[in-house]
Amino acid sequence: MKRSTVFVVEGKRDQARLIEALGEVVVVTTNGSETSQETINELKTLSLNNNIVIIVDPDGPGEKIRRKISSEVDGAKHVYLEKDKAISKSGKKVGLEHMSVDDVREAMKGIKVIRVGSDITRSDLFGFGLVGKSDSSKLRNRIALHLGFGYANAKTFLKKCLMFGVTKVDLEQIVRGKHDTL
Repeated sequence: MKRSTVFVVEGKRDQARLIEALGEVVVVTTNGSETSQETINELKTLSLNNNIVIIVDPDGPGEKIRRKISSEVDGAKHVYLEKDKAISKSGKKVGLEHMSVDDVREAMKGIKVIRVGSDITRSDLFGFGLVGKSDSSKLRNRIALHLGFGYANAKTFLKKCLMFGVTKVDLEQIVRGKHDTL
């Protein structure tokens, strides 16, 4: 049985914002996008008795960190941040540190666990209008936010659907408006 939760963030300011929002929690920082093997090994050890929750910036370097940790630390859970809520006041930076405390708390409700078993294909994305139409990007991003993925281009959207076990039936219900929270 897992005893505690260990949150993984990119830097000290992200750590400070998370603690401000959640109180005293255990946080490991990656110190940027060049996550060391030492940090990976620490997370592997921690994962034996703790839940690992990855919360990285909604940008390219953040996703690189997420992929690296996910590929080496079994059972890691994920929180995806909405980019619009993570933009600095200057509009030049994006990250957890720039989010309001309330937005951080809200994001924590969307912890995702990687599952297997999705049957979605690229053809399905075309069939549902998520690719290949003038408004595909807008629709895809609304659905990605609903699913807790954050922004995703078509390729990333498909990967995340597969990674999180979203089925064709799930996606069809959401696209067709049968899901009440969209």
